[in-house]
Amino acid sequence: MNLEKPVLGFYSIFCGVFLYNKKKDRAANVPWTDRITTPKVFYDYIGRTYYQNYFNNIFKETTEASSRRENSFLEHNTFSALLTQPFECEAGRKEPIKLSIPYFDCFLFSDGIGIFCFKVEFAAGQQADYQTISQLLGYIRNPMSIIKTGQDSITINQFIQEKLEAGHHIPKDWNRYLNQLKFYCVINDPAIKRFSDEQDKTLFELSHTMPIGTIKAGLDDKPTDSYYQEILKVNSISVYDNWKAISLLDSFTRLSCNYSDPFKTWEHDYFHVYIHCLYSKFQLYYFNSQLTDLLQFNKQTQTIRDRFVEFVNDYSL
Repeated sequence: MNLEKPVLGFYSIFCGVFLYNKKKDRAANVPWTDRITTPKVFYDYIGRTYYQNYFNNIFKETTEASSRRENSFLEHNTFSALLTQPFECEAGRKEPIKLSIPYFDCFLFSDGIGIFCFKVEFAAGQQADYQTISQLLGYIRNPMSIIKTGQDSITINQFIQEKLEAGHHIPKDWNRYLNQLKFYCVINDPAIKRFSDEQDKTLFELSHTMPIGTIKAGLDDKPTDSYYQEILKVNSISVYDNWKAISLLDSFTRLSCNYSDPFKTWEHDYFHVYIHCLYSKFQLYYFNSQLTDLLQFNKQTQTIRDRFVEFVNDYSL
């Protein structure tokens, strides 16, 4: 009889906004669909599922989907071939967490705003448990945290800059808005069959990168009951009994019960909805910051207004 505990499935995609001038002529990246086994099938599915304006906003056209209009407002590329080496991070632990980064992607929008994202998984042999996941999420989201590969150490910020500079001309203040990375986390627990109050607490703690067990133990930094209940009521998404997600300002965390997402729908499909929301929110913030910098109305104000109207027409779906 096999009494081994089922292994948690986990990955997190960390994201952030960056500024760029233009893409380099000989960039090392390739279209992100090179990571998909059957791009045409995927694009056919997306075309049947979503309205055309959303498709135009967030998906880059490919030859496999040549029947659709070319999207010149977005370019989505990947650096999947460059990230084969293993990484380590301490994250406040005695034993380092071993992780891998399968790919680093860039979404380039037409107005000099880009969104980078990189996927993080546990490396082979690394024990997967909720406490380790929470520690890793809290550590990697800090741009000044250090990761190691071999004898070399580098901050998350330096790692991101190195990858961006390989394919883009970026200004010195490319990370002007990168105070903290956002994360899109997907976890599958094959040991549970449906959600209960216990899983609600675990999901809440993961979404807030709190030590697992904080709520149950009644520690001093546990959330108030009113805040806890509000998050579960207002910020949680639950359609079926076998999964639930919590969406916050800087994170999206999903926990499923014995459902491994074999078609990678949450990674290839729903993640693009998340990127669409990130870009829309940042662009609104960016417009607002530009307007507050102006002391009087002038031609620049009119230009910003025109760009805002164009943005609303394209992205207010």
